[in-house]
Amino acid sequence: MGKDVLSQYDTTYTQNREISWLRFNRRVLEEAADDRVPLLERLKFISIFTSNLDEFFMVRVGSLFDLSLMSPKEEDNKTGETPIQQLNAIFEVIPGLVQMKNCIFQTVTAELAAKGICDLSDNLSDAEEKKYVSQYFKNFIQPVLSAQVIDAHHPFPHLVNKALYVAVLLRDKKGHTSLGLIPVPESVPAYVVLPNNNGLTHYVRTERIIQQNAARLFAPYKVEESCVLAITRNADVRFDDEKFEDSDIDYRNRISKLIKKRSNLSIVRLEISQHIGVEFMKMLKARINVSDKQIYVDAAPLDMHYVYPLCSKIDQALAKELSFEPYQSRWPEDLSPERSMIEQIKKRDHLLSFPFDRIDPFLRLLSEAAENPNVVSIKITIYRLASTSRIAQILCRAAENGKEVTALMELLARFDEENNISWSQMLEDAGCHVIYGIENFKCHSKICLITMQNGEQVEYITQIGTGNYNEKTSALYTDLSLMTAAQDIGQDASIFFQNMLLGNLADTYDHLLVAPNGLKNKLLQYMDREIAKGSEGFICIKANSLTDRQIIDKLSEASGAGVRIELILRGICCL
Repeated sequence: MGKDVLSQYDTTYTQNREISWLRFNRRVLEEAADDRVPLLERLKFISIFTSNLDEFFMVRVGSLFDLSLMSPKEEDNKTGETPIQQLNAIFEVIPGLVQMKNCIFQTVTAELAAKGICDLSDNLSDAEEKKYVSQYFKNFIQPVLSAQVIDAHHPFPHLVNKALYVAVLLRDKKGHTSLGLIPVPESVPAYVVLPNNNGLTHYVRTERIIQQNAARLFAPYKVEESCVLAITRNADVRFDDEKFEDSDIDYRNRISKLIKKRSNLSIVRLEISQHIGVEFMKMLKARINVSDKQIYVDAAPLDMHYVYPLCSKIDQALAKELSFEPYQSRWPEDLSPERSMIEQIKKRDHLLSFPFDRIDPFLRLLSEAAENPNVVSIKITIYRLASTSRIAQILCRAAENGKEVTALMELLARFDEENNISWSQMLEDAGCHVIYGIENFKCHSKICLITMQNGEQVEYITQIGTGNYNEKTSALYTDLSLMTAAQDIGQDASIFFQNMLLGNLADTYDHLLVAPNGLKNKLLQYMDREIAKGSEGFICIKANSLTDRQIIDKLSEASGAGVRIELILRGICCL
């Protein structure tokens, strides 16, 4: 941006995107503090907050660290702040959020304990339960542990992103101190449920069992102090052609190499489970290169993925009492499950609203197209798929039935790269034509084109949606899915896929708004149209985030002109 951002932009009505995101995640945490929310759901909200914050450090904090090295003077166009200033603002907010999470976690776990769901990781007092945990450690945990003393002959190991470790300060008989480390093995369950107890659920987390038994692993050393720790690595890997061999022409292999780099990127956060002494901390910091601002003491579990499996172990009647009543998506009333989806869509458009409507009508349409002799091709863009994707399975079946199936697969869907790579290979093996979009751009559109040949006539059915082609998330997130037989829209969709095969971003369309050239400028034109109406104008935006500077400025202009504006934003809002 240069040094004159503040003179270029009005920052009186904008805010930094990272701080806005942290406020969004605070709202997630506030759900856990709301006593109107059922107890198990409150525990899940703490888990969601924790995983959200993990990803925030991996992606947003990681990218700001990179930016601070590559473009240290570049200024954010909402606040005029440099990358270092933005990082400092983040580091000021995080400790308060961690403290808030700890207080809420203590409250929720205490209320769960009153209901018989007890996390005894720090409060194991019953003699029989102690005996059981000790025997469990001896039989199932200790045999797979790799406790290590860090010295000249045993170098500090590579720390895996967000894996748990028990770190110990050791003292030998001569009084010398050293560092010990125990990786918490993934092969062992994250917790053990104690035998019980009249329907009660008492459990102990595995990392705490290991920590409490550390002295048994490091004899003859004396364990002076211990803690559980986890590091977070930068996950914002960047695609750089120059770092690949000229002979490495397979794009999928190149992306596979790229995502493997994540395990070696720099550490952006160190979490420890409790306050530790000066000497112990000094030894950890000598091995883990982070500043004091990047170290957080978090008394709540550092990894809360155990929460959802734990809920399935609780007595069903009690779990039902402490959870939201499950919502079941419905088959939409304006579609008959007994009639052909193709014929119904030919008669009129149908709009599915997830998660209130089921995704099944679209699956039925796709499955019908895979078998229909008049269907000659199916073309689809794919950003994220479920790990057991029915959609991918139907596409494979369509290809095996002789249909021409083209899948524009976005391999760089963050944290879903490996899943997408696997599906792209399976689609290819089934006979689908898989392409990977255009370099330096992500294909984020959700569009599916079914082409039919009826004699001399070509007919289209087009599905356009928000969200992803993911059966699991369609039952959770609010998204729209339009299925239409409008031929002019189908013709636009056909041109779109032709352009993607050619790598052409410059073409124009009659009805579709296609980024990067035809979406934002059209939205700005439509907003100008409403501005011209003054107080009679109306703008409603529903989006995951609002971060684009031009759109924000246009909204400010519209507001000043008296236009009524409604924004429904899930997360970041820089306005």
